[in-house]
Amino acid sequence: MTSTIQWSFTATEISLIESRNRNSRLYFALLLKHYQYAHEFLKDLCSIPKQVVFEVANILNVPAVIHQPSKSSIKSFYSTIRHFFARTFSKKSDYSQLSEWISTELLTAQFLTHDDIKAQAFDYLTSKGIEPFKDKTMDRVITDAVNDYENNLFHQIHTSLSAEQNAMLNGLLLHYKSGLSLLGWIHKDFNKPCLDSMLNIMEQITLLNQLQVNLPIIDKTPRKRIAHYTESFTRLNPSDLRTMTDHNRCAYLSIYVYARKQTLLDTAIDMFNCLIKNVIHKSERRVVKKLIEGVKKVYGKDEILFNIAEVCLAEPKGTIQDSICLLYTSDAADDTPCVDLGGRRII
Repeated sequence: MTSTIQWSFTATEISLIESRNRNSRLYFALLLKHYQYAHEFLKDLCSIPKQVVFEVANILNVPAVIHQPSKSSIKSFYSTIRHFFARTFSKKSDYSQLSEWISTELLTAQFLTHDDIKAQAFDYLTSKGIEPFKDKTMDRVITDAVNDYENNLFHQIHTSLSAEQNAMLNGLLLHYKSGLSLLGWIHKDFNKPCLDSMLNIMEQITLLNQLQVNLPIIDKTPRKRIAHYTESFTRLNPSDLRTMTDHNRCAYLSIYVYARKQTLLDTAIDMFNCLIKNVIHKSERRVVKKLIEGVKKVYGKDEILFNIAEVCLAEPKGTIQDSICLLYTSDAADDTPCVDLGGRRII
């Protein structure tokens, strides 16, 4: 943090520092500037690089020696610096306020990692003029807020389900076929692009449609959070699901069913496109093969037709057969006007 601090002072800050005892000015100045950027008091000022200490001491025109004040003086420094920057010490009420803000406003709008939440919580407290909590305390605030958000979300999902939907969701844990529960069959992937896979996927989608889990509360939940809960759900064992409370189990199943249906629809569309491309490709290959087999290239056909026309004009009452014949040896045609016909000669 010290590397990002600008160790310069305004006239107002210099005036505040000079109001301290001369021996305490360097300590107070270092404490003041660090708090301005880090929003917390540095306990060990000896961790500040010596070069910085010399620069600040030179600005203040005091010896580059950090004198340790008494505990009462340090407490007074803390109070003075907080008042100077218009900040207050974080209290228990701030803890509750921050936790509520995270759970009701921050998490409902977007999915964030723990570190992202901490950064935004830090900015939130700073904007309110509240001194941020220590790291461990901040971690507890975030954990409590996330738990409150999830409990509230799962409760809303469960209360939105009818008794019939709850029963059908719990029925997913029952045996279906091929040694799998209904949930296991729906979760099974069919990735090979073939008609059997397509039929199995359509069966899975049909089973999911029967559950009729289309809840507005899930639609409003950030997509990344849905994906996060779905991934967590797939790592659970059937025994874990059975030991869950009813509202948590049904909420998890509802979220999974919602996400799984979207995945299967995308898979079905991709597989259908793949099958269509394969059919078109195979059809094109067969057509080209037939065309190649059916096309016979005869070279010199124009000259053949010209010779036939000459014979007809020379002997209108004669027959073409008497004037035109095929020779099967190339040597026989070398000295005779003829047309090459793929290894044969026509005269």
